[in-house]
Amino acid sequence: MSFNVITPKVADIHEQKLPRELSGSVGIILVDAEQGPFHGRVAVLTLVEGGAAEKDGRIHPGDLIVSVDEHNVVDWGLESIRLLVHGRVDTIVLLEFERPSTGTCFCVPLRRESQRAVEEHDLQLQQQLDQAQKELIKEAVAHDAAEIRANLEEIELTTLRNQISSTRREISELVAAHDAAMARSRAEQSDAMTELRLKDEELRVLTTELSDERVLLLE
Repeated sequence: MSFNVITPKVADIHEQKLPRELSGSVGIILVDAEQGPFHGRVAVLTLVEGGAAEKDGRIHPGDLIVSVDEHNVVDWGLESIRLLVHGRVDTIVLLEFERPSTGTCFCVPLRRESQRAVEEHDLQLQQQLDQAQKELIKEAVAHDAAEIRANLEEIELTTLRNQISSTRREISELVAAHDAAMARSRAEQSDAMTELRLKDEELRVLTTELSDERVLLLE
């Protein structure tokens, strides 16, 4: 492809800024390539979401701009190229790029779109994003609330289990104390019965001895 090599001075007409409502963009963010073998060239930094370049799909970040409307701009500065790319809304601009990874060049015709349209698209996307974030927050809050309820229920169940376990221990201790008391009572009763039998035996012995003495006296 043959180029019309012009300088920024020849392109001064493009530096006359159009009113905002008439100025169009193709949705490309350009930047100076500051490092590597392409130092001094102007490259694509990123594409505006929803812009003409993104919708076309052929231009990638890192592509080097070669020409604008068949004007070689390899040696141009960033601002001059940017002003040449921009233009009146609904006009076509032919951009040529070089892809460093393959060394190939390709041309892409793009229609300049209203900045307001791009801004409205960005606003719409931002609103959709905000709505999506609200939905995510709502879902997260609902999930957290459900998880909190589940945790509270688990805490309540755990507390109830602990109370039941503690009550069972207390009942077991009371039963054990009662059994011990009953055992002591039975032991005491057994000792008393034994002592009573001993006393009864002593009484019988004494009674027998007394009877024997009476018999002796009567004789």
